[in-house]
Amino acid sequence: MIQNKRSRIWLFVIIALTIINLAAVVTVVYNVRKYHHAPPDDFPAIGEPGQDTLNKSVRPGFLFRELGFDSHQREAFHESRMAFREKAMPLFAEIRKLNNELAGEITLENPDTLKLQAISRQIGAIHVSLKLLTINHMREVKSIATPEQQEKLGLFYRDLLSRDSGPPGKGMQHRYRHGAKNN
Repeated sequence: MIQNKRSRIWLFVIIALTIINLAAVVTVVYNVRKYHHAPPDDFPAIGEPGQDTLNKSVRPGFLFRELGFDSHQREAFHESRMAFREKAMPLFAEIRKLNNELAGEITLENPDTLKLQAISRQIGAIHVSLKLLTINHMREVKSIATPEQQEKLGLFYRDLLSRDSGPPGKGMQHRYRHGAKNN
């Protein structure tokens, strides 16, 4: 009888642990799927050349909240952004290709200086095209904004474009170190 009672207890313990483990596995699988398949609240941003811009993205939700864009403005923004992305993505791919060529040439025993200069000029020309596309997108976004929103947008654009100008000056290096500036 004792043997039978012990067997029942062990059986109960094994069944209970199995149920707990299954519940844990189901919870993990559910949460992984939930976060990997959640629809994005906004479209991803275009990043630096070579970045995986579709997976590592900054979303425009912050901009929408700061400017107070309504649903029509958001839709116009997304249309402009998608048109920008469609034109910009091939340019980013071309820059990546040329950067690989540049790296391949520069690692040679005797790199061809003229070839390095030619590749660099090609990359520069593509950067010009990207900058013009960016400016057109910014102008389209500005055109959908109200005058009050345009004022805030101007501050945002100024900050965004100043990032392209190289290392910050001594006065700008740690401007957000102790919290965001209040404007």
